[in-house]
Amino acid sequence: MGALGRGRAWQSYDVTTRGDGSASVRIRTATTLDDGEAIRREEQTLEFDTVEEALRQTGKSRISGSGVVVTVRIDGREYVA
Repeated sequence: MGALGRGRAWQSYDVTTRGDGSASVRIRTATTLDDGEAIRREEQTLEFDTVEEALRQTGKSRISGSGVVVTVRIDGREYVA
């Protein structure tokens, strides 16, 4: 994961659009545990009927109020404000 893989929480949303207007979203997260060294990683995929619905859930790339780096990609391109 490079620089984001140690010591900082991060979350990524990879949105894949389909020809019928639906989308799948692969969500990956990493959280630094209390000892500051161990990283807990989780991954899941959600399905949406429309791309718009998926983007309402993911938002855009940002740094959250708590300092979590959030990256959103649509078909491989970063989605920023």
